Amino acid sequence: MGMDVEGMMGSMGGKPSTIKRLLGLTLEELYTGVTKRVKITRKRGGVNSEKLLEIVVKPGWKKGTSVTFEHEGDEVQGGGKPANITFVIEEKSHERFQRSGDDLLIDYKLKLVDALCGTKLEVKCLDDRVLTVAVPEVITPGYIKRVPGEGMPKSKGGKGDLVLRFEVTFPSYISEPKKASLRSLLA
Repeated sequence: MGMDVEGMMGSMGGKPSTIKRLLGLTLEELYTGVTKRVKITRKRGGVNSEKLLEIVVKPGWKKGTSVTFEHEGDEVQGGGKPANITFVIEEKSHERFQRSGDDLLIDYKLKLVDALCGTKLEVKCLDDRVLTVAVPEVITPGYIKRVPGEGMPKSKGGKGDLVLRFEVTFPSYISEPKKASLRSLLA
């Protein structure tokens, strides 16, 4: 499971050393929370043994959050306390969303007609809900729309925002009659 980030840290002053491992989680797991069971192998009495550790991930945890299991690592030669094992949360990349603190960011490409005339978007959320977002305003390139309370859970309650970032795609060709119609409409 995972990989050692720092390996064994020195055992100074009688304190046990610490083994750090990465625990990669999806945005969905960090959104809803999850219990991960991780099998570890440790050396006890000169013999390798396996143990199953349970990591209870709470909704909204951020990358870098760490969970320590005291004295669950290898025994130290010379009678010292067994090493601690610390799991450090890593965030796996997502195909649609990016996380920024408690906010979820998603990029949308809009046709010029939808950018000018408005549109409705259906956003599949991390908990599988489908959220309909009305975008009646005129969208300019780089426009950002916030949907409050639809981002990641916060540790002290509530949620961050869903942030929609827009790119406007322009047609590659417009016929002369359509150009004339557009000129009269937009003038």
